[in-house]
Amino acid sequence: LFDSKSLILKQILKSWIKKFPHRIKRIEGKGMIWGVFIYKENSHKLDEYITNIICEKAMEKGVFSICTGRGTLKIGPPLTITKEALIEGLNVYEECFRELF
Repeated sequence: LFDSKSLILKQILKSWIKKFPHRIKRIEGKGMIWGVFIYKENSHKLDEYITNIICEKAMEKGVFSICTGRGTLKIGPPLTITKEALIEGLNVYEECFRELF
């Protein structure tokens, strides 16, 4: 069982590395602020293009994202978010990954 929203966030992001190892190789962050590094397929170069597409697709599905143009997905949900809404939003990102990867 999860202890807090920050632990939920961290554990789900870590699961993405295992689910999408050819595109997500690392995450960096603390608490409720994280960066997900998205790489070109089977490469060590960040994929700015696909990251922006992920942001757009997530927005179409109701999850607000900021496109940085740098190959990292910035995740910083409001501190007042419910656990259920946090999981729902992260599931939207995962759905986008499955569609694009």
